[in-house]
Amino acid sequence: MIVNPKVSVVIPNYNHVKYLSQRIDSVLNQTYQNFEVILLDDKSTDNSIEVLEKYAKHPKVSHLVINDENSGSPFKQWKKGIELARGEYIWIAESDDWAEHSFLSTIISFFQDQKVGVVYTQSLIVNEAGRILYNNKRWTEDLEKGRWDNNFYNNGENECNNYLIKKNTIPNASAVVFRKSLVRAYPLEYRMLGDWWFWIKILRKSNICFVSEPLNYFRTSTQSTRNHNTFEKVHLRIQEGLNILKEFTDLVPKDILKEENIVLFNRYRRNIKTKEFLSNQLLGQNSLNFFSLNIFEKTVLYCNYFIEVIRSKVQLKTRLKMIFYAK
Repeated sequence: MIVNPKVSVVIPNYNHVKYLSQRIDSVLNQTYQNFEVILLDDKSTDNSIEVLEKYAKHPKVSHLVINDENSGSPFKQWKKGIELARGEYIWIAESDDWAEHSFLSTIISFFQDQKVGVVYTQSLIVNEAGRILYNNKRWTEDLEKGRWDNNFYNNGENECNNYLIKKNTIPNASAVVFRKSLVRAYPLEYRMLGDWWFWIKILRKSNICFVSEPLNYFRTSTQSTRNHNTFEKVHLRIQEGLNILKEFTDLVPKDILKEENIVLFNRYRRNIKTKEFLSNQLLGQNSLNFFSLNIFEKTVLYCNYFIEVIRSKVQLKTRLKMIFYAK
């Protein structure tokens, strides 16, 4: 390992003018100082450009790229930033999050092991005003209670097959640093779950380290694309989850991944007018049972359900009640 290797910090922004200065300052003030900053803007409609231009001449800022048109996907911005990067390691520092000043100095030491491709820390969830809401270890507690209470090292394949198959256990890119040399492809067809796919691809070829100290502040807001709170987003999430399950063809139920079933699922999703009912039921107060499932369980349940409805032509409302709200 190179002593004090260079880290490329990619800050992709879209309409986060309120948080940009805090985000950028938390990077520039890192105790580990061998890094470059790549600022990207995806055609923001607020005053983000004014803020970004104030930082453009900072000696740590190597690029400021402002899109003429919105890319339509955050992962296209990831690709642009990574391709511009000159560092050995990449940190995708989302524009509405921020980090402790010790973030990079803590993480970089774990890369002394050449087999390590991904290192991430625990996050604290904060609201729009920056108030801490909770430690995000609750996100993974349903998988293995206590596992994320302490630092750990794991084989990447094992991490994928036992944990990432069930949900995205690395839920915030801002908490992650990864080896640039391991990036072979980008999730450009994804809009919501591309980061999950991305971690799986890297960990198929490397190992992972987790730091239990919460050094990342993960902001949640009503406007965030991270909130899957509409009918369209739920369906998109399920479809992208189905694509991710294809990475585990030897481990998931074979019927789910049959091409004929995927075709049926897509045909049903496009042609049956269920939007009003699903919006009221799946996203209402009585939907906690469904939304408490992890994405693996949701996807399998959704696919099985839609396939059964198509084939048996059972009334939609009756079947939804039986599956989601059975006592």
